[in-house]
Amino acid sequence: MRMRLALVGTLAVAILGLLAARPHAADGPYQLVKDVQIGGEGGWDYLNVDSAAKRLYVSHGTKVVVVDMVKNEMAGEIADTPGVHGAISTGSLGRVFTSNGRGNTASIVDAKTLQTIGKVETPANPDFIMFEPKQKEVYTLTGAAGRRQSSMRQVARSSRPSPWAASPRRACLTAPAACS
Repeated sequence: MRMRLALVGTLAVAILGLLAARPHAADGPYQLVKDVQIGGEGGWDYLNVDSAAKRLYVSHGTKVVVVDMVKNEMAGEIADTPGVHGAISTGSLGRVFTSNGRGNTASIVDAKTLQTIGKVETPANPDFIMFEPKQKEVYTLTGAAGRRQSSMRQVARSSRPSPWAASPRRACLTAPAACS
């Protein structure tokens, strides 16, 4: 009888120990800081962080929602981006680029005012977009016809912001006269 009691007691302690040691969802390295409500119609796609400006760019239908990551609130919107897939900041160059899938364009946006400076035509449905800081180039990739291809290139000649222009002859975004 004593053996049976000792066995039951040991099992009870072991089971309680296992239950107490079970990890909880909130115990991980990540935790919810704050919900930022973003309303409106349309789907969601890529999001990108500009760590220097402490902004989060969220693709949402026909606009890009810009979130201030210090205040945890909306800082503004980049409008007129039909079927936007992504937005990427060029950091100190002062520009944001968007890939507008339904418009078959990429927008060039002033990072401070969030106003569109210009648009460049791209192959059908530009999707992924990225900035390569060493070469100061922006690339979009298109998902059209099941193939991926480079559809846009940006070349900057200095580290200062410049009035970027689009060349209709090449899929090139550049400082003026560099893409002739």
